[in-house]
Amino acid sequence: MLFNKTFTKEDYLNHQEWLKDNTKGKRLVLSYVDLSGYNLSDADLTKADLTGAILSDTNMNCVNLTGATLTGADLRGTYLRWANLTSVTMSDAKLIGADLSDARLIEAVMVGSSLRHINFNRADLTDANLSHSDLTGSDFNGADLTYTNLSEADLTSVGLRNTDLSGINLEGAKGVEKLEWINKQQQQEK
Repeated sequence: MLFNKTFTKEDYLNHQEWLKDNTKGKRLVLSYVDLSGYNLSDADLTKADLTGAILSDTNMNCVNLTGATLTGADLRGTYLRWANLTSVTMSDAKLIGADLSDARLIEAVMVGSSLRHINFNRADLTDANLSHSDLTGSDFNGADLTYTNLSEADLTSVGLRNTDLSGINLEGAKGVEKLEWINKQQQQEK
């Protein structure tokens, strides 16, 4: 992992200590910091505050962002394969062209985010909230969208082979004709 003046090894170690005992150490706060192009793979950034951070083209494969805040963050072209984003808050974020394949996004809140052309293959988005988001051209092949909120989202040209659509909310979504047909077919097969 790369460190610099903005994000030091001491900051990271203090955060790890805070995660173990919140009376010690200090929560990692990197709000509005530019970390684009960094290698943050395998980092434990659980509950970190990355509000408005610039993380474009960053390697975040296998990162743990459980409960982290990334509201308004720029993650365009970021690699988040096998990342744990359970209960992450990243509303109004930009993730255009990001790779979230095999990621865990259970109960993730991504309301109003720009999620165009994202690879969500085999990702688990159970109970995630992607309402009011632009998902144009994103690929959800093999993903689990059980009880995902896609209301008012733009779902134009999304890929959905072998995708679990049980209980999804499509109210007011754009481009849902294909989704509704697939969901109906899956319900008849059960």
